[in-house]
Amino acid sequence: KPTEPTTRPTEPTTQPTEPTTQPTEPTEPTVPFDEEKFFSESVFIGDSVTLGLQNYCGRNKSALHGAKILCAGSYAVRFAIANPNTAEITIKYQGNKVRPEDALAAIGAKRVFIMLGLNDIGLLGIDKTITNWGTLVKNIRAKCPDIEIYIQSGTPLYKGKGSLNNTNMDKYNVKLQQF
Repeated sequence: KPTEPTTRPTEPTTQPTEPTTQPTEPTEPTVPFDEEKFFSESVFIGDSVTLGLQNYCGRNKSALHGAKILCAGSYAVRFAIANPNTAEITIKYQGNKVRPEDALAAIGAKRVFIMLGLNDIGLLGIDKTITNWGTLVKNIRAKCPDIEIYIQSGTPLYKGKGSLNNTNMDKYNVKLQQF
């Protein structure tokens, strides 16, 4: 019968160390971002906040590189989905009252940035406003199936009034993000 060794091998006293540099993933060559082309193919649609952007771009000709801006003070999602001939407030393209989707198709926009909702949530509430967003996006997709749609969050309010306040604006922005 074999005899057992009287000593056992010892465990290493140091742990293996991690490499000091991380392996790098192969990267694709970067293509420089063409800001002028990006914005010249873009349209901004919105309310008085976007009207402020339009005024800024009017004073600073190089801002947004010729992006189209379609806006009206107090414009709202509910007006954007309504018949422009009967809606209380409309946007215009080439002097004519238009639906957003018709203007986007006529322009041939590659992308649209939309900031609406502030003038809806105080009157219709958050849930109805989000429902109306669904209609607006569906209308745009029907006319412009390949367009990139960027929905911008609502801005904080300096002074709230009734249900149009920063607490509800925060709730609206969460639901808008979920949408």
